[in-house]
Amino acid sequence: MKAFLKNSTFGVQLVLVLFAVVVGLALTSVVMVAFPQQIPLKWLQTIQTVLVFLLPPLVVAVCVSDAPLAYLNIRIEKRWRVVVGVVCFSVLVLPFINGLVALNEALVLPQWLAPLEQWMKTMEESAKQLTEQFLSVSTWQGLFVNLLIMAALPAIGEELLFRGVLQRLFSEKWGASIGIWLTAILFSAIHLQFYGFIPRMILGAAFGYLLLWSRSIWMPILAHFMNNALAIVFFFLEYNGILTYNTDEIGVGQNWWMAVACGALSLWLLFRIKNHCDKSDKNM
Repeated sequence: MKAFLKNSTFGVQLVLVLFAVVVGLALTSVVMVAFPQQIPLKWLQTIQTVLVFLLPPLVVAVCVSDAPLAYLNIRIEKRWRVVVGVVCFSVLVLPFINGLVALNEALVLPQWLAPLEQWMKTMEESAKQLTEQFLSVSTWQGLFVNLLIMAALPAIGEELLFRGVLQRLFSEKWGASIGIWLTAILFSAIHLQFYGFIPRMILGAAFGYLLLWSRSIWMPILAHFMNNALAIVFFFLEYNGILTYNTDEIGVGQNWWMAVACGALSLWLLFRIKNHCDKSDKNM
């Protein structure tokens, strides 16, 4: 099928993205209103992920490109060192992210912004309670469902939308670095969890550079999935008494040095991934 918006301008494509997302939100609201009690919250979450994050980038790619898979950088990554590097980065960066979360939570707004700060705290607490409600399962089957609904689907949908479409549009308009960081800011802001804004923005930028260097959307998807999945698995182990140590404390307080060390090692590993991608590209 020939793309009917091929060679369309930045503004047209951005409006198309926003329109598709708004339609997805509207359809999600219709489902919630039509079936307020019949559909469990987890499945409503799945419906929202599909309609708001997964379908819009696919629609945009089909509308603006004759090669939608290439437009979204959907290609198999065959360089096993890159894949292993992404997995190792996703594990190694956790103490650094914990440290950033602690710093972000310590930020205090000026007194004249006290009402805004109280609203932010309320939103954060509501999001935390809802997340814990979703994650509180006691069976391996429940863990598998959580990994599918709260790790795999969001990783695929959000990366296709943010890195696959928005980062492409912003990078073509203003350059790669601005595109990556602007997308990372939007990626963090859309979650409406303000006391995790900085660490999520940093992760979003890392995902963006992984796409830039590897040219495969599967690398940021893998990193995003690993980040979500590790949090889900750790919560499951702690909730069921299998793991007694709070993994969120790694890199926090007296363990601050772990956050610094892991942050430095994570950055080094990212550049190792970049160098390997650059070398393999030259040999092609």
